[in-house]
Amino acid sequence: MDERLKKLEALKKQRESSLKDNKTDVKKEFERSKRNHKEEIRNAKVKREAEILAEKLKAEEEGVDYERVRAMTYSVESVERYEKKERAKEKRKEIDFTDYAQIAAKKYKSLTKALEPNMEKYQEQKLISEIASVAAGTAVVGSAGQVVTADANSSAYAAIGNKPSQESVLKLVKEVEKQNEKRKSFSKRKAHNPDDDVTYINERNMRFNKKISRAYDKHTAEIKAAFERGTAL
Repeated sequence: MDERLKKLEALKKQRESSLKDNKTDVKKEFERSKRNHKEEIRNAKVKREAEILAEKLKAEEEGVDYERVRAMTYSVESVERYEKKERAKEKRKEIDFTDYAQIAAKKYKSLTKALEPNMEKYQEQKLISEIASVAAGTAVVGSAGQVVTADANSSAYAAIGNKPSQESVLKLVKEVEKQNEKRKSFSKRKAHNPDDDVTYINERNMRFNKKISRAYDKHTAEIKAAFERGTAL
């Protein structure tokens, strides 16, 4: 009997501890939900600006160049990365729109820059091509002693399977979906809702009606509802 009472007491204590922990977690979650993340970001920015201002004032008091002191804290690698980024930004600014072919070429360049080739797969296919060329007797030895398979009469490339892997296909699908999602955000035209009432004859009239609605709907809501019910009179 004493053993059962001890177990019961232990269970009660465990239950009380769990309830206390749950209440603490709920309280923390509630406090997190009340936090304004944008306000925190804004405060952090203001704090950083205040720190920079204080550093500038301190540098002026000591009679040193603030920008020079600040530049001494940067590493060579970070400076090179920043300068490279700035050069690329300036280069993009210089290119104005001429035609859609240029836009396509620009997009192609950005995609190829982000391309990460599978060098292991490439070396594997290259080796297969070399073996096939040697077996077919069409291989040519280059000046550096390497096997060259790009011969005009060679068909060794046919021995290499060009079917992409499932991973490559999925990667392409994700990239296409990503571009489609990005393309949707380019257009500012809002999607048409087929359930909305058609109260316009063209797009200009639609915009005008929306302006009228914003100004007068709050005053005519009751009349409109009465008309829809058929009890206006």
